[in-house]
Amino acid sequence: MERWLEPLSKALDHSPSPVTFFFRDDDAGWGDAPLFELLDCFEAYGLPIDLAVIPEAVRGRAEPLYDRVVGAEGLIGIHQHGLSHTNHQPEGRKCEFGDARSPNRQMADIRKGRALLEEHFGEQVDSIFTPPWNRCTQETIGVLTELGFAALSRDNTAAPLDAGLLREIPVTVDWFKKRRGQRLGRGEMGPLLARAVASGDPVGVMLHHEPMDSTERDALCALLSLLAVHSAADCVRMNCLLTAKSCS
Repeated sequence: MERWLEPLSKALDHSPSPVTFFFRDDDAGWGDAPLFELLDCFEAYGLPIDLAVIPEAVRGRAEPLYDRVVGAEGLIGIHQHGLSHTNHQPEGRKCEFGDARSPNRQMADIRKGRALLEEHFGEQVDSIFTPPWNRCTQETIGVLTELGFAALSRDNTAAPLDAGLLREIPVTVDWFKKRRGQRLGRGEMGPLLARAVASGDPVGVMLHHEPMDSTERDALCALLSLLAVHSAADCVRMNCLLTAKSCS
């Protein structure tokens, strides 16, 4: 085990109950080569991963990913990541479904995106919505509810919203997290994961495959190798968090 993982290992050793982990990789549809290399890491350890797919980005080139999802036999989840990952805010922080857009425009885009995903992936698509940049509005909640979505996934630091009937599945650890503009080193990532374990909530790790090089994937594989064998780690797909039934 690599040294930076020791705090996480100790936190798992002392956990009074199994700790649920899930991995959400954003921006599927961009960077096919690093995406498939990332999927290789998870396949090597037999662990699940969820892909937040940009519907318009994957249009016309979804077949290889579909084949990979089907071949993984339930270990790869697919859900909607906006429509085109386009910023529509005239000022301020980037957002595809922000207050610059009416509920009707948001609904049109989300409905279009869902139709595209279902066209390419059929029953493989989970009823989960991850907004690009982890940002959306209270109006987005109403749209998602009306369209029959089951869950919303954002970063746990996102502005609070009244989710109503939607289940929230927040990510709690950003693999590329920065502090004061600087990327956290491995020595800081281990304690961050340990604190997430100590919270008692599911530990959701947010990945972005496109900027991940071989060094990044090696570090991730080290994490996966620990979780794959530790008796207190329970890695699941996000849709398992929508029901009381165990998916382990």
